[in-house]
Amino acid sequence: FESRTGQKVEIISGMERPPEVKNMSPLIGNIAWARQLIGKIMNTQKLVHAVLADVPKFQNYQQLCQEVVVSIRDYESDVYSKWKDEVMSAMDDTENPLAFQKGGKLMEIDMKSGMLKVQYSERLVSLLKEVRQLQEFDLKIPEAIEKVVEEGKKFYKEGVTLKQVAHFYNNMGSEIMDCQRPMILSAAIQFEEVVQKVRSQEGVRGPRTEKQIIGYQNPLELEKYIKNVQVAAENLKNENRRLRRVHSMIMD
Repeated sequence: FESRTGQKVEIISGMERPPEVKNMSPLIGNIAWARQLIGKIMNTQKLVHAVLADVPKFQNYQQLCQEVVVSIRDYESDVYSKWKDEVMSAMDDTENPLAFQKGGKLMEIDMKSGMLKVQYSERLVSLLKEVRQLQEFDLKIPEAIEKVVEEGKKFYKEGVTLKQVAHFYNNMGSEIMDCQRPMILSAAIQFEEVVQKVRSQEGVRGPRTEKQIIGYQNPLELEKYIKNVQVAAENLKNENRRLRRVHSMIMD
């Protein structure tokens, strides 16, 4: 190798870490890499055994292969343990999106800035995918993590919908032409009122505080809320499109 490439094996770039894999999280990519290496070693062992089993130093080769396999399995175990610790730690932090079932909230309205923040994060989406793939590797998932994943699956659709609502709400000002703001004010106010119609966990209308929370404890309430928000958002969008068309016709 060194005579053909001019490189020393010890200093080849990237040898100190597994290769990055597209469409895979680092965790899944690392474990897949480890499993593939073990598979290649074992296949090579079978081939070598069929051809060189009578060679004096064959047992030394077998021993070396076993040591490498053990090292790779230790690496996989270490990677998996670090992932479990990171996820469990995040679940214990009520401000972390992975702890949304403890905080009881999917979306938060900051009354100072007027911005919506959806707690169903991309990290939770990636966790659902990671757990599914880890189970395909026959790795045991801690019960606490499985519970978070099951809750995440239940509210995945709602989380995606609320992200769309939040994006529209947070960027609503840029979607409306300045000259048409007075004409669309009624629909905009109606949409904002529906979005901010938040109830406390006891089912009583919550006070207008610095932050109001949309929880997931009551799925029926959440479904009703999302439906009302979608209707109000669609009304606002349609009115805005209509006014833009009229504006375009007048300008032409």
